[in-house]
Amino acid sequence: MKEFSPTSVIVPCYNSAKTIGRALNSILNQTMSVKEVIIIDDNSNDNTVVTVLEYKKIFKINNINFKMITNENNKGAGYSRTIGIKEANNKYIAFLDSDDIWHPQRIEIQTNIMEQNRDIFIIGGYQKVLNYDNPNEVSSYLNSEISDVKFKYINKKKALFKSPTQTSVVFTRNDTFLIFENGKRYSEDFLLWLNILFKGHKMLQVDNYLAASFKANFGESGLSSNLLLMEKNEIDSILRIRKKYKKGIGDELIFMGAINFSLLKFLRRIIIVISKKA
Repeated sequence: MKEFSPTSVIVPCYNSAKTIGRALNSILNQTMSVKEVIIIDDNSNDNTVVTVLEYKKIFKINNINFKMITNENNKGAGYSRTIGIKEANNKYIAFLDSDDIWHPQRIEIQTNIMEQNRDIFIIGGYQKVLNYDNPNEVSSYLNSEISDVKFKYINKKKALFKSPTQTSVVFTRNDTFLIFENGKRYSEDFLLWLNILFKGHKMLQVDNYLAASFKANFGESGLSSNLLLMEKNEIDSILRIRKKYKKGIGDELIFMGAINFSLLKFLRRIIIVISKKA
């Protein structure tokens, strides 16, 4: 019988009928099971709810508490995650987006790190991008074994220049201040990670790929308007942190450097999107 991690998994979803099944299967296929799964449907108008409810009995059979919450209106992923956090009843929280999957060892690895490093508040990392049309690539990832776990501490000021994690890899201690900014639909996760770091909490970044996605991190739709919104909100996140935590001219130079670097990244993304269209 699998060992259980005292973890609540939070999965926001919106019109995810085609992808939510593989996400939930990746929870069920963990080498260390979780205690609770909380699904927050963001007012979907496809068969997302029907698909999710098909898993209710499966989670029960596996002794995993299952909750499903439906937003009356579409509120965004950040709002939905906050709703899930408020419902979570366990020591740890793990996030998973409805179009991503986890490596089978994800929960086991991060639980062990947390238990062995009591000073750490949050663990992050990056996702591997897979080609869903290549079954061998997906199978290779899901059947790979992670035997050498590598991680490092995250410097809060360096995190201003590059988000220290992608959301589906985040594993954190359950705390009341874990709130995604309401009404902020882009970069709300980046803002929360920065707030955690600048409050003085310690963060580790795992170098192994503990989650995977099936799309590029930006520009997949080819809509430069989305990229512009992403950029505006990334800069907004940096400015909010600057307003709360800037202490002197040294900090001001770092924040201005982070904003300029963000603009350079934005230009690079635009160039990549244009080149894909050409």
